[in-house]
Amino acid sequence: MKILHEVKCNDNTKQFLCFEIRDSNGVTSFRMTYIDIPLPSMMSHYSRDQLYSSYFCAGNFKHYCIGQFGYIEATTWYTRDVFLYDVMREYDFFMKIDADIRFLRPVPVNPIDILLEKKKYVFTNSMVEDNCCSKGLNNMVEDFLAFESTICPHQVVAEAQGLDWFESDVITPYANFFGGWLGFWASEEILHFANRLQN
Repeated sequence: MKILHEVKCNDNTKQFLCFEIRDSNGVTSFRMTYIDIPLPSMMSHYSRDQLYSSYFCAGNFKHYCIGQFGYIEATTWYTRDVFLYDVMREYDFFMKIDADIRFLRPVPVNPIDILLEKKKYVFTNSMVEDNCCSKGLNNMVEDFLAFESTICPHQVVAEAQGLDWFESDVITPYANFFGGWLGFWASEEILHFANRLQN
């Protein structure tokens, strides 16, 4: 039997709610906090009421409404803004699990152990063909590399160049269950890239 307890947090910032789950395997501790998800820059001059109105979904933003604005907001947040939180500096790795994921049995391997063993910086559960949300992403990556090459003393080339998934316009990592090493994801270089994509 699992019992959930709210407990006092160790920090004095009052930005977290802290909990423990107790069962026969011991105690699991976790923290929760409220977040403010900023609108992507391409939408920031509209209010959320406007963006969610039928007028916008019928007009110029029709192609965004396919994925819904909530999806776009959340994706923008977890691909950049989450790594800017001070709390992320306390950890070496992160894991993201979508709210519609259900674990029916224990995960047979620890993804973090695999990252350490193989010296990788990201894991995902699968690669999928996506003709909607991710279409054009590889062109944006190539544009970024070309721009950086104009201001760097050497040409900037993607390590994955030539691999099928990198060259494809539709193959993308499925991000409903993924994570990685924060030394990479929260690095100055990757956040620079993320800012370029967002803006």
